[in-house]
Amino acid sequence: MVPGVASALILFLAIMTRHRLKPPVEPPVDPSAAARVPVDSEPTRVFQARAAAGSVLDEIFALASKADGEVSAVEWMNALMRLQESGVGGLAGIARFMAGIETVPLPPTLAAAAGYPTLRLVLLDVLGRCAASGDAVARDTLKAQLYQVSDPMEVALTARWLDTLSPGEYRPEILHATRQALAGALGSHSQPQEVAPLFVLVRAFGDSSIGAELLAAGQAWPDYSAWTLSGLTGGSGVDWLRAAALKHDTVSEGELSRAAVGQLAELTLENDRAQAAFRDALDAQVISPLSWARLAQALSGDRLEPAELAGLTPQPGAGTGLQTGLYAGSAGGQALRTRDGLLGVPPQRISAQIRFLEALRPAVSDPDARERLDWARDRLSAALRMLLPGPAAPQP
Repeated sequence: MVPGVASALILFLAIMTRHRLKPPVEPPVDPSAAARVPVDSEPTRVFQARAAAGSVLDEIFALASKADGEVSAVEWMNALMRLQESGVGGLAGIARFMAGIETVPLPPTLAAAAGYPTLRLVLLDVLGRCAASGDAVARDTLKAQLYQVSDPMEVALTARWLDTLSPGEYRPEILHATRQALAGALGSHSQPQEVAPLFVLVRAFGDSSIGAELLAAGQAWPDYSAWTLSGLTGGSGVDWLRAAALKHDTVSEGELSRAAVGQLAELTLENDRAQAAFRDALDAQVISPLSWARLAQALSGDRLEPAELAGLTPQPGAGTGLQTGLYAGSAGGQALRTRDGLLGVPPQRISAQIRFLEALRPAVSDPDARERLDWARDRLSAALRMLLPGPAAPQP
C-alpha cells in the first residue's frame, strides 16, 4: 500500500472510532414541559384519591346538612356514587370522617333515596357495598367500625354487612360488640335509644350464655328480652324464660314475667320443654287472668315480634337468622306486631298442642280464662281440619 494512502486510512478510522464512542448529547430540559407530563406512580394515585375523597365527603356532608327540598335525589345519589368509586383513599377517609361527626339526620328526600335515616348509616352502607365488590380496604375498615360504633342501628348494619361477606366468620366479634352496645344502652341516662336491632343480633348470634344479660336487660325492655330468649339456638332460652316467668316480686320483674309467659306460650307449639315450663308458671299462679286473651292467641299459633322499620331491612345473612330484619319502634319504646305462626307447623304437632290445651283446662279456674283456652283449642282444631280434610283426619 502506498504510504500516503495508508496514513490517510489510519487517520480516517481513528476519527470514526472516536465519533462512535462519544456519548450522545441530551437535549436541554424544559422545566415547564416536564411539569406537563402526567406522573402515574402509586403514591401519587393514592394522594389524588384521598384528595378527591375528601372533597366528596365534604360535599356529601354539605348536602346532608341542607333543608329538605334543597337537594335533589339525583344529585345526592351521584355524590354517593362518586364516593363509592373514590378508591382506597375514599374508603379510609370514611372512617376518619365518621370519627369527627355525630349522628346527622338526613332530610326525608335524601333518606328515602339512600334507604337510611342518618348520614353515618349511609357511609357504613357505602363501605359494605365496596367490601361486597371485593375491596379489601373496605372490608378492613368496616370490621374496624364494629368496635367504633355504639348506636344500635349502626352496630346492626355493620354486623349485617360483615356476616353477609363471610357468614359466621365474625360471629364472636358481632356478639361482643352487641353486648357492649346493649350494656351501654342499659346504663344510659340520656335520651332513650331504639334498641331493637341489638336484640335482633343477640337472637341471631347468641346462645344460652347470654341469658343472664337478657334478664338484666328485661328490666328495661321486657318484651324484647323475652322475644330474644325465645329465639336462641336450639331452644336454649327456655330455661331462662321459665326463671323469668316465676320471678315477679317487683314491678319490673312482673313485666318480664308477663312477657316470658307469653313467649313460653308461643313455644309450646313446638317445644315440649316449653310446655312443661308454661305448666309450671300456671301452677305457680303467676299468670294474671287479664293475660289470657294474649295467651290464647299465643297458644294457638300467633307470634309477637318487634315491628319492622321500613327501609332498614337488610339483605339476608346466610344461615344467621338476620333475615328477620333490623327492627325499631318509637324511641326507647317497644313496638311489636303479631303474625300467624301456624304456617309450616306439621299436623302432628298441632294435634299434640290440642291435647296439651285439654290437659291444661282443669288447672284453669277463672271462667273467662277457661273460655279463652277453649277458643285456642277450637282454633287449632279448625286449622287441623284444613290441613287434613275428610274422615281420615286424626281426632285430638
